[in-house]
Amino acid sequence: MDKLSVAGLFIALLAVYIGFTLDGGHLSALFELPAFIIVFGGTLGAVMLQSSMMQFTHAISLLKWVFSPPKYDIERGISEIVDWATKARESGYLALEDTALEIEDSYPQKRSQFIS
Repeated sequence: MDKLSVAGLFIALLAVYIGFTLDGGHLSALFELPAFIIVFGGTLGAVMLQSSMMQFTHAISLLKWVFSPPKYDIERGISEIVDWATKARESGYLALEDTALEIEDSYPQKRSQFIS
């Protein structure tokens, strides 16, 4: 987790704690099993109701990103886009067609297909 995520989590928990105690609640009341089951089960049921099986299983597989998001090489991505722009300027947009077919990552492949 990066510093901003940790700060956001801390602020969210602190806000819940302060708001709850200002209203006269006790901290132990936040950790009730029946309330957890109602909130978690209701949320899960609502998500399952609005999703297809493929969307739901894909979302579950992405849960690991909450704690360890994927790393991207931003500099390499910028360099590739600059190279594509140079190639398109020199040889025209159709010159990017071969580049689009060579890319293994689906996102840049889709971008380059839109250009060409």
